Amino acid sequence: MPKLDKELPPELELSIANFHLLAGASLKERLDPWEHWLTARREAEVWPFSRIVESVPREIVQASRESGHGERTCLNFASQDYLNLSTHPQVVASAIEACHRYGLHSAGSAISSGRTRGMVDLENILAATLKMEACMVFSTGWSAGFGMMVGLVREHDAIIADKLIHSCLKEGCAHTKTRLSYFAHNDVNQLEALLKTRRAQDADRAIFVVIESLYSMDSDSPTSDIFTVARRYGAIVVLDVAHDFGAMGANGMGLLETLPDELWPDVIMGSFSKTFASNGGFVATKKSAVDYLRVFAPSFTFSNALSPLQASVVKKAHEIVFSNEGHSLRQQLMANVELFRQRVTESGLVVGGIPSPIVPVFLGEDVVARLSWKMLEARNVLANLAEYPGVPLGQARFRFQLMARHSDADIEQAVFALSDACSEAHLELTSGFQSEISK
Repeated sequence: MPKLDKELPPELELSIANFHLLAGASLKERLDPWEHWLTARREAEVWPFSRIVESVPREIVQASRESGHGERTCLNFASQDYLNLSTHPQVVASAIEACHRYGLHSAGSAISSGRTRGMVDLENILAATLKMEACMVFSTGWSAGFGMMVGLVREHDAIIADKLIHSCLKEGCAHTKTRLSYFAHNDVNQLEALLKTRRAQDADRAIFVVIESLYSMDSDSPTSDIFTVARRYGAIVVLDVAHDFGAMGANGMGLLETLPDELWPDVIMGSFSKTFASNGGFVATKKSAVDYLRVFAPSFTFSNALSPLQASVVKKAHEIVFSNEGHSLRQQLMANVELFRQRVTESGLVVGGIPSPIVPVFLGEDVVARLSWKMLEARNVLANLAEYPGVPLGQARFRFQLMARHSDADIEQAVFALSDACSEAHLELTSGFQSEISK
């Protein structure tokens, strides 16, 4: 961070971490400090969340501020629609047909009367694609991860998880109240040490190893060694494929394409919201485990089922993803990713991870990140800013999300705006930021 000789205003200095603990008996007492800080961030235009997209999530969108004011035309690098299937004519047509045939609402929990024919067909399709005996579909990806952990793990079991797993998995792990350990991100040696210790203590009990195929804040993946070590100690391997399934790999299988059958995960979960143009999530595993989860995963049993419209959309998207057209879309997506990463690196900024639809651009301290985001928004480019608790303190970053239909011109314009915005943010930090931000 640039060296400063001025005191930072609270909207730049403080973090969400400062407000995790609340004090006071009434809601007002407890939340007044948070409200004052949040108001200051909004007034300084450094609150990067809850913008409103007023149009379909294409490469160019109409977007407004959180308040609904200030609508403008923006380059869109903030949407999770990697293959642009949310506007694909066949996908849209499938949604319309499903509306007329089944209505809009599943009208019940999937364990009761809410399990529709489209949902059953989708579960069978996904099970076959993922080489599993069975699959179950949840109404969101978050509920799939949470419900799977809560439903399968018991108090006498153990969990060893990568420290960067998604919130839904972390919350599910914590909710199990079992013995939980985290290993340093992608650190196979630490994983093996933890497995060795746990297996020596619990020779006949389940150990769940929980990892992701593509970590969304860092854009990196585990090596096959992690799967090998987990197998060596008889662990149950849970893999979250939310971000690369359908969008990466020659055949659309992402990291799974690199795994031999003997290293295949025991449980695969994911979401539809990145590549398959819909809300929803899934868990694929043994049939007996799916039957068990239908009763013991609370976010499945006690939540309304995926709508027939969404099931139809995902089925059609799946058909396209695993077709020649899907192959072409993935090729175009990866060409865009490579160009974007190259141009950002040439601009002098730091890009993380491997080539994927997610391109993290590291900014460091929150103060730099918030000002850079403000300057980028002023240049009509949308990109998501990740700060604590989405990432560790002091490791803020932009998370650019590429789509297959982004043009070379879109990419060049976005990177130019990004470089210019970061330069202006550093200049403001070292000059007259106090009068500008705090006035």
